[in-house]
Amino acid sequence: EDAENIASNIMNKPGEPWKDVVIKAQVLSGGRGLGTFKNGFKGGVHMLTEAGQAKDYAQSMLGEFLVTKQAPNGILCNRVFMMERVDPKVEMYL
Repeated sequence: EDAENIASNIMNKPGEPWKDVVIKAQVLSGGRGLGTFKNGFKGGVHMLTEAGQAKDYAQSMLGEFLVTKQAPNGILCNRVFMMERVDPKVEMYL
């Protein structure tokens, strides 16, 4: 419910056009986006295109173990991070 409130009322102001939001599982592991939670939920990084998705995605991540290549036994997800989606013009890895 907190995630839905943040996505709907803080990151997106009522009456304004919806801005896409990204929700990320906050675990200390690379490859979160390709990981799978032990409950079967796929991916630790998702883009939200409507407010109701925030609650569903957060419930699927919180309290669950995310299995990645770096963490084959899984890491417990106690937090999620939400931010406005930004389209990068250039992507560089240093």
